Amino acid sequence: MNGYIARVFVRAASGRQRFNVLGAWNAVTRALVSVTNSTVANTDTMCQLRRAIAAQDLVGPVTLVLDNARYQRNKVVQQLAAELSIRLLFLPSYSPNLNLIERLWGGAKRHSVYGRYHPDFASFRTAIETTLAGSKRSQLMWMYLNSRRELDSSPMVVEPGPGSGLVALPQCDVR
Repeated sequence: MNGYIARVFVRAASGRQRFNVLGAWNAVTRALVSVTNSTVANTDTMCQLRRAIAAQDLVGPVTLVLDNARYQRNKVVQQLAAELSIRLLFLPSYSPNLNLIERLWGGAKRHSVYGRYHPDFASFRTAIETTLAGSKRSQLMWMYLNSRRELDSSPMVVEPGPGSGLVALPQCDVR
């Protein structure tokens, strides 16, 4: 190039907006229950997610695997979970590889966000919602699970649920 430096410009959306997706992945039916907003994830959104899970009319005990985010551990959220008969299983700190939903989020981001230009927030949001709601969600989850070698290092415990088939839970030492 005769000693000249060529600038490369990468298109990016202007401004910064947040799109929160809180979700629960049913390991048996492979169904996703989610709550979305563009403000902030907090106690109210966690309570909305708990109510959405309870509205699924699941048979047998329901165990929700969570990380240790502050808005997931507060008394309001825990009391609502107890009222709705949802058992909360908090994972050890810094162990997202034990939570199935983290693998779904990783696959969804790769499919709808990474390496793609979205001219505005609406198209960004639509891309994520389409990925999570579409028929590719199940394929996406299992392709991502099968491509991860860490799956071998995070053994799963399978506990029978009365009348509900099997519920897969990550094996971890929770005290």
